[in-house]
Order: sequence, then C-alpha cells, then structure tokens
Amino acid sequence: MDRALKKLPGRFARIAAEVRRRSPRAILVFVDYTTVLPESGDCPDRLPLTAEQLAQGRALARELEQTTRIRRPCCRRAARSGVRGDPRA
Repeated sequence: MDRALKKLPGRFARIAAEVRRRSPRAILVFVDYTTVLPESGDCPDRLPLTAEQLAQGRALARELEQTTRIRRPCCRRAARSGVRGDPRA
C-alpha cells in the first residue's frame, strides 16, 4: 500500500498534464476521499472492524487527504497543469 500511495502524486500530475494536452481549456478537479470512519472510537453495530483495521483505515484516509492537498509539491505541479485542488488547503 505504501508503494502505491507514493506513486499517487506522480499519477495525478500525469493525468493533469494529459488532460491539459488534450483540452487546454478544461478544468480538472481532484477531490479527496470521503472518510467513513469515526475519528476515534468505533461503532461495531454499523461498522464491524477490528481496532487494527480502524487504525489502518484512518491512516490511509489521512494519507489520501494529504495527497490531494494543493500545498503538496506534487499537487502544485498538477495545479500548474490546470488542476484545481482542495479549497481548504
């Protein structure tokens, strides 16, 4: 999983560059992932996950959120290609 996450910024940048090449006036928006896990605790009746699964899911959600933030170098490169980032960044 870590290897795939590390490749994600470059993939975003390549997607943005290709969209820009094909359609220079296009507006491309990458959105973050909706986090369905509670920030703390659990809800076993609705989401039967172990503590380890919850921790892994939260860590992955944080990494995906950070990857889609415009302030990250990879996202700044993509923004120069016409990508709109997370307005909260």
